[in-house]
Amino acid sequence: MRRFLIPLSLAFAVIAMPTPAFAAVPGNDEPAGAVDLGSLPAAVTQDTTEATYTPHGGCTSGDAGANVWYTLTVDADQRVVVDTAGSDYNTGLNVFAGDPDTGGFVGCSERNLRFDGFSGVTYYIEIAACCGSSTGGQLALSVSQAPEPPAVSVTVDPNGQFDTAGRATITGTASCAATVQFASVEVFVSQRVGRVIITGQNGANLDCEPGGAEVPWSVTVTGGNGLYRGGQATASVQSVGCNTSECASNFTEAAVRLRR
Repeated sequence: MRRFLIPLSLAFAVIAMPTPAFAAVPGNDEPAGAVDLGSLPAAVTQDTTEATYTPHGGCTSGDAGANVWYTLTVDADQRVVVDTAGSDYNTGLNVFAGDPDTGGFVGCSERNLRFDGFSGVTYYIEIAACCGSSTGGQLALSVSQAPEPPAVSVTVDPNGQFDTAGRATITGTASCAATVQFASVEVFVSQRVGRVIITGQNGANLDCEPGGAEVPWSVTVTGGNGLYRGGQATASVQSVGCNTSECASNFTEAAVRLRR
C-alpha cells in the first residue's frame, strides 16, 4: 500500500487558519458611554449592528432594538435638528435634558427631530433601531441648528358681522415667517343667544408671503345649532404654518362684537 505524506508547511497552514472576527459592542451602547458631539453642526457615521438595547424611557421603548447614545451641549439658546435620514435602517430618536434616568424627556421621532436647546444644558440623544428594524446598521447622524419654525401670527378684529342667514364673519390679519410654505386659519365662534350657546367653525387658506407684510383674512361661520345674532361673541382662531419639514400652530382667542 502506498503512503502519501502531507508537507509540514501545508499542515501548519491548515491548522493556522484565522478565526472570524466579530464586531464588538460599541462603547456608546449605554448613556454612560455617550459620545460628545462637540459644536454644531456635527455629523457622525457609526456601525451599530452589534449594539444592544436597554430601555431608558422615551417613545421607542416598546418597539426598539440596538441603540447608541450621544451628548450635545449648546453654548447658546437655539433650535436643534437631529436627522438620521441617511441611515440604512429604521431609527427611533429620543432626546433627554440631562441623564435619561434622572433628567427630563424632551421629545421623540423617527428620522427627524427638532427641539429647543438651552445654553449650558447637556442633551442625551438616543438612536435606536425600531419600526421594523430589529438590529442596527450603518448610522448616519447629523445634528445642526434648525431654521425658525413656520409660524403664522394672526390678529382678530374686534368687530365682526352677521347676516340675515345668521352667519358670522370674523376678520383679521396674518403674517407668515420666512420658512412658511403653506398657511391656514381655523375659526371657532361661540355666542350665547338666550339660553343656548351657538357654536360653529370654518377655515380658510392664507395668502401670505413668507416673511412678507401682513395680509387680511376673512372666515364666515355657520352655527351648527342655531343662528348668530348681533352682540358679543368669542372667536377662537388657530393658525397653522407648514413647510416640507414641519408644521407650527398658534392659538388666539378674542372677544368680537357682531354687527350688521
